[in-house]
Amino acid sequence: MGRTAVLDVAGCHLVLTEHKTMPFDAQHLRSVGISPEWCKIIVVKSATGWRAAFGDLAGLVLSVATPGICTADLATLPYEHLRRPIFPLDGAEGIVLPRVTVSGRGVGATDAGGEPLGTRDAS
Repeated sequence: MGRTAVLDVAGCHLVLTEHKTMPFDAQHLRSVGISPEWCKIIVVKSATGWRAAFGDLAGLVLSVATPGICTADLATLPYEHLRRPIFPLDGAEGIVLPRVTVSGRGVGATDAGGEPLGTRDAS
């Protein structure tokens, strides 16, 4: 994280770090004296990495479509060669998801007609 400062701004703790830090682990907050379990709101600039650290704590998730290469709004990206319909751009209606089965022999998936899509050994 590099040099780090924790600011109290109108009752909100703002953590500023010298280096980019992906929020894969809540320890980056604990290391500066903040217990995420006691926070009412946690805001992170991360599309998905935050889920590992805070996913179990989140009662509500608000994704914000910010400008840049890593947007939460996939419909804003300039797709050129894309077979439609495709989820999540076109919704889930009419899209058949594979059926996944787990057994002692491994994990497998079948299409709607029961044809295997592939198997992975459990070991």
